[in-house]
Amino acid sequence: RKEGMKAGAGQEAPLPFRGKRAVDYANGRINKIERMWSSMRGELETPVNGKWAGIFAAVRNIITSSVLGGATLASVPGDTATSLVARAFTGIPQAGFVRDIAHGFTASGQREAVEASLILDSAMHTFHTQARYVGSFSGPEWSRYISDRVLTYSGLTPWTSAARHGFSLAFMRELAVRAGDSLETLPRALQDTLKRWGLSDQWDKIRSARIDEGDTVRLLRPQEIAAVDQRLADRYLEMVNGETEFAVPTGSTRAKTFLVSTDQPGTFWGEVTRSAAQFKSFAAVFVMLNGMRILPMIASKDGRIVARGARYAGALLIGTTLAGALAIQLKQVTQGRDPRNMNDRKFWGAALLQGGGIGIFGDFLFSDLNRFGGGLPTTLSGPTVQHLWDLWTLTGGNMMEIAEGKETHAGREAINALRANTPGGSIWYLRLAYERFVLDQLQY
Repeated sequence: RKEGMKAGAGQEAPLPFRGKRAVDYANGRINKIERMWSSMRGELETPVNGKWAGIFAAVRNIITSSVLGGATLASVPGDTATSLVARAFTGIPQAGFVRDIAHGFTASGQREAVEASLILDSAMHTFHTQARYVGSFSGPEWSRYISDRVLTYSGLTPWTSAARHGFSLAFMRELAVRAGDSLETLPRALQDTLKRWGLSDQWDKIRSARIDEGDTVRLLRPQEIAAVDQRLADRYLEMVNGETEFAVPTGSTRAKTFLVSTDQPGTFWGEVTRSAAQFKSFAAVFVMLNGMRILPMIASKDGRIVARGARYAGALLIGTTLAGALAIQLKQVTQGRDPRNMNDRKFWGAALLQGGGIGIFGDFLFSDLNRFGGGLPTTLSGPTVQHLWDLWTLTGGNMMEIAEGKETHAGREAINALRANTPGGSIWYLRLAYERFVLDQLQY
């Protein structure tokens, strides 16, 4: 009510809803906040039935280790596109992108990340609580370990850490370089970034901190700012981590609660929604993050902000689509197939979806089956339902065909089941050899 008062008029500004609609709107907002708070506290992951929750979690982990071995081929071009767009929008020079990523793989880069309080992502992964494209890891320890190792050996985990740390350290380095400049003399993009996070009026206080001399670069780190103001250091680190999430998206509480209902693990609907949400978390994060950034700019009454939002949206659309096209062709080559025809409109539709993190739906532009052999209904219901259906086809379905005197094709179906459920079998640099030397010979 206070926020709705017109300045000096003593009257309430018009509300978007009144009466019952206003109550429904408020209740919906309250419910969303409560779900997010429950997710942060871990209540959404507390199983009701530990036995069944553990079984289904183990199934999801095995599926992850069986099908995500090629995710690195999509992540590298995709993160390159989003990082370059994010660097330009934030005010970080794009020229040093490759150098920053390479530095993130080195021992000195990892040490600088730790010293700059950027180790949280790595710690979360080590403790098996979060995985990119997957969400939370849960279930028996052995299944979590298998998924973790496959994501690591495929290169996805090292790449994600290096890309995120590279962006964060580049941000701190740029601010250290600009520490001698007043707010008015900073590049416009940096000014907007500080203003966006509510730190523009604190810039003089931030740059008064002692600049750390790292192994190779000067960094404006939270630790030095904390010597001036601890609360300001926390807000500074929040800004760095927040902008890093746009550069290399990994996950968010908002996206998690959007995909998964309040039903807990071990319940029927809890497991159904977790199956449906598997491998779709990245797309939700990507859309929600960038949507919340683009829409307010486009809706602004300031022409400069509208133009900036349009440039950001255009650069993101073009960059991620080109990255998606490269990812599709890389996957074709590593699977021993010819590259797809890039003169086909359907190819660019699939590239657009691939760039947005939902490449599995792009498969339907080429056929009625996705890359794992399932149709649209099983894709929407999630990989757990799809794999359970495949198991039924292999067992009960073949028994029914035998009873009816039909040919079963059980051998072919068994090989396909092995192809889809071998942990590590989809790792991009091993997949072709595994299929040619093992699966194809078994098929023969």
